[in-house]
Amino acid sequence: MKLHTSFRTGIVAGLLVVGLFLPICSLFAVPEPTHVTIAGLKGPTSIGMLELMKSKPVFDGVASRYEIVSTPDLMVSRILTGSADFAFLPLNLAANLYAKGVPILLAATTGDGVLYVLSSRSDVHSVADLRGKTIYDISRGSTPEFLLDYVLEHNGIDPKRDVRIDFAYSHIELAAQMAAGRVDLGVLPEPFATIALSKNKNLHVAVDLQRAWAGLHQSENPYPTSAFVVRRTLANEHPALVSRVMEAERRSIGWVVSHPKEAGVIAERYLGLPGPIVAAAMPRLNLRFASAADAYPEVQAFLEEFLSFDPESIGGRLPDEGFYFGK
Repeated sequence: MKLHTSFRTGIVAGLLVVGLFLPICSLFAVPEPTHVTIAGLKGPTSIGMLELMKSKPVFDGVASRYEIVSTPDLMVSRILTGSADFAFLPLNLAANLYAKGVPILLAATTGDGVLYVLSSRSDVHSVADLRGKTIYDISRGSTPEFLLDYVLEHNGIDPKRDVRIDFAYSHIELAAQMAAGRVDLGVLPEPFATIALSKNKNLHVAVDLQRAWAGLHQSENPYPTSAFVVRRTLANEHPALVSRVMEAERRSIGWVVSHPKEAGVIAERYLGLPGPIVAAAMPRLNLRFASAADAYPEVQAFLEEFLSFDPESIGGRLPDEGFYFGK
């Protein structure tokens, strides 16, 4: 009887200890957020998130909110203040921010390059045909200049001596010039390439710069350009939540690609892009989801080339493996 009483007393004491211990533990537990905010740039970079914006999924009780910002500078501000948990950015900008100590991780890549050489000339149908021509390019010091130079050089054409490259226009201006027939050879990104093609039937796609890159690298996939990044704190404290959001973005891209007309309607509403143009451009928008771990070799290969072209564009160094969520 005495043994039974002491056993029962031990149980009660144990329960009291557990009861006291659990509240203390709860002080150190990281609470699940009530919502996550996903931010996208106003433009093609955010087309892959359109289904998310439409459906606004809830991730095991965690709601999702969405914001479209007009410039990369505003997006950086959202990330620095923590008002955006996830963001869609150009890949080289994401690498640059990471190199400068901004606490983000690459969750996934969501799209490949979308640059095309358009021409109304009958004598331009390949990279070799560009020799001796004047080519209008856009965004000096960024991907369009780097990629055109890279493809030309690796096809035996010196960008400084064998061609003339003119940066007189922005992408919007160049699309208008080519649509009006005032420029006969230029580099445009989608969906602006489709805008020009739709207005000038003499234009054709002379060179797919993505295929040219892939051919030089003996790769089935072109270079990735769109990054889906996440706040480091959120990734560290709630990795399962981040994985659920990533899977939702994967499904969103699949829906957008298979429903171009419906995606175009949403793009016109939220991104200011003409719906029919987005639908027509879909095959050349090259939307493709790859987790950061899976995309690692392609991302590093692309950023290595960027490092040699313009080191400061990616922050002066390649990101280490800590940049890649899940690696």
